Formats: sequence, structure tokens, C-alpha cells
Amino acid sequence: MKQKYFGSVRFFKHLIYLGMISVVSVGIYFISTLGANSTNGSQEAQSASSSDSGMDIDALMQDVKVMGNVALPMIGEGEHATAEAEDTPQQIHTPDADTANDAYRADAQEQTPPAPYAPDPMEYQLLYPDLYVEPPAEYAETEGKVAYLTFDDGPSARTEDILDILDAYDIKGTFFVITNNLDVDILERIAGEGHAIGVHTHSHQYTEIYASIEDYLADFNAAFQAIYEATSVKPDIFRFPGGSINAYNRGFYQEINAEMLRRGFVFYDWNASSGDSAPNTGAERVYQNIARKVCGQQKLIILMHDSQQKYAGVRALPRVIEYLLSQGYSFAPLDHRVEPIVFSYK
Repeated sequence: MKQKYFGSVRFFKHLIYLGMISVVSVGIYFISTLGANSTNGSQEAQSASSSDSGMDIDALMQDVKVMGNVALPMIGEGEHATAEAEDTPQQIHTPDADTANDAYRADAQEQTPPAPYAPDPMEYQLLYPDLYVEPPAEYAETEGKVAYLTFDDGPSARTEDILDILDAYDIKGTFFVITNNLDVDILERIAGEGHAIGVHTHSHQYTEIYASIEDYLADFNAAFQAIYEATSVKPDIFRFPGGSINAYNRGFYQEINAEMLRRGFVFYDWNASSGDSAPNTGAERVYQNIARKVCGQQKLIILMHDSQQKYAGVRALPRVIEYLLSQGYSFAPLDHRVEPIVFSYK
């Protein structure tokens, strides 16, 4: 007798197999659909990321342009400076970066620019509220060839010898002084004879002065007050120990420079160094060091030293003056209206 197929055990087995096949097929369909959506989402996220990175690249490139346009004289010979030359940052273009930048610029043109940003004062800007001078309205024009003789680290046992030589030639110089253990009588003579006085440092301890901006301001304020008490003149010019860029302040020299300029002070580096602070330097070497730096420059700011151990500079000074006179230079003291020579990294 032939067995019926519908309703049989075999029928139900086939029905179960068909249901399982349907479930698996539906599952495969959903999995493939989700995979496609995930891929699209990843591409959209990547596109958004590229757009965001375009903003950052554009801002970075703009910063590089700004830094690259700063034009300052090249770094000179350092008193104690050991600043290393650094490569100027160069703008780097890649196809992806340029495309992202173009998209960002197009988008930026349609937006309203934000209001100017006004940062809160740094804490060090609130220190020493009396440590301000009137900045120059503009720098004065230099007429002819002018040499500015500057002497760091005095007053000392050599100061009066220097003053006697300058008086014999009727020349005025500039003294950037150290005020720790200050000889007030000599400082008064410097001021009384018409020479310029500027702040060099109070302690002349580099590791202490350049420990932070706050430490630099504390040292500068001590020197400023000492000079003011001795001469009744507020000095408005100064020279950084080691020059404005040196091995001790290279991490934050820009902040120090900006803060001192904000307070009205003008600082001076140099473009002719006597080299009189080098060991075993004689008067002939000092003279040659200065003579080879002249090179027809219209303005010379000459670095010399005023300290008890440095005889070579004093011995060479008359010959240096005679040579500069023969080259058509006049002499003048620095004041804050003289446009400064400042160092920059090569």
C-alpha cells in the first residue's frame, strides 16, 4: 500500500529543511546590507576627517607663513651666547593637503569672521606695576656713519680708565651696568659726563636670571631701581646678558622680548664684537676683531667689556677710536630712539 507524502514524517522533515534554508538566506542578506552601510559610513567619516585636517593644515601653513616673513638681522657673535642656528620652517604641500585647503578656504569665505580675540593678561604682566617707561614714538634717522661704543659688566676698576679715554676724544659711550655691589660714585660720574646708562643685569647669574620670565623680571627690576636711586634717571635701554638669544633663554626668548617691549624698554644686541671677553686676548686681537667688522656699515653697535680682568679692551680703545674716525664714523651714545640691532636665528 502506497504511503501518503503530505502529513508524513518525510514531509515534515523537508518542511523543516526549507525553513532553515530560508532563515539562513535572510541572515546572509541582512549581513551583506549592514556591511555595505558600514563601508559607506567609514568613507563618510574619513571624508569628514579629511575636511577637519584641512582646517588644521591651513592654520598651520598660515602660522608658518607668518614666521617666515619676519625679517631681522642675522645673529652676530655672542658675548656668552651659544645659540645654534635653526632651519626656517618651510611650507610643505601635498595633493591631499592642497585639496583640503581649497575646500576649507571656499567654506571660510561664506562665514562671518569671529570677533577679535583678547587674551587675559599673563600673571607676569601684573608684576612690578611701576616697571614701565615711555616707549619711543618712532626711531630717529641716523645721519652718516655712526659708531656706538658699548661697555658691558661695569662699573669696575677699569671704568675710570675708559671714561678718561672717551673724555680725551670728546666721545660719549653707553654703559650697560651690573648693579650688584654697585659703585655709586662711578655710576654718578658716568651719568654726569653725559654717557648713556642701560640695564644689563643685577646678579649676572645666568641660570638664575633665565630660570623663568618671572625671575628675569625680578632681576631686571632690582637693577632698574638701583640705577634710578643712584642717578634719578629711569633707564629705558638694556642689553640681555648673553644677548637677546642665548643658550639659557632660547626656550622662551620671544616671550621675554615681547614683555620688555610691552613695558616700553628697548634692547640692543651688536653687530661688531671686540672679543675682549675671550681668554688670552690681547689689544691687537681686539683691534683686529673690530676693524674686520666695519665693512662700510652705516651703523656699528660695538660690544666691549668693562671689568677688572679685561685690560685688552681698554688698551685697544684709543686705536679703535682712531681707526673708526679715519673711516668717517662719528660717535654717539645709545638712547631708545636709536633703532636697535637684534639677533635672530639663521
